[in-house]
Amino acid sequence: MKDFNELQFVRITNTEMFCVIPRKLFDDIKDKNYDVEMLYKMAGQYLSPTSFMFLLVDEYSKIKGFLWFYLNLLNKKAQVNILTIDPDYQGSKAIQKTAEFIKSLDKDLTIEIMTSRPKAFEKAGFKKSETLIMEI
Repeated sequence: MKDFNELQFVRITNTEMFCVIPRKLFDDIKDKNYDVEMLYKMAGQYLSPTSFMFLLVDEYSKIKGFLWFYLNLLNKKAQVNILTIDPDYQGSKAIQKTAEFIKSLDKDLTIEIMTSRPKAFEKAGFKKSETLIMEI
């Protein structure tokens, strides 16, 4: 297991940066509810002042993860859309360290994430929300 602390968060500022994300990082996400091909095609449309996309890179600038969240200014919530981390870095408190990084932008933020792995997030200090997501 490699040390997550060795990774750096690098903000994506243009479509070209997004396009170099290894497809495997998205393919490894269990229960994803989006089309990966469409994500690559439409990446530029998601870049905005309240949309934060970051690469997680190692000391050799190899991409080892991706974080994407929206900042909801009305309720001070960071709503995570995608968090994917290379399996070699998933231990060593990766989720907790990612949450700390998001909160470093604004300590008053609440972080929300939809996940099929609640136990991993509970270990990192997340609690189940009182709000339930409904679908039709």
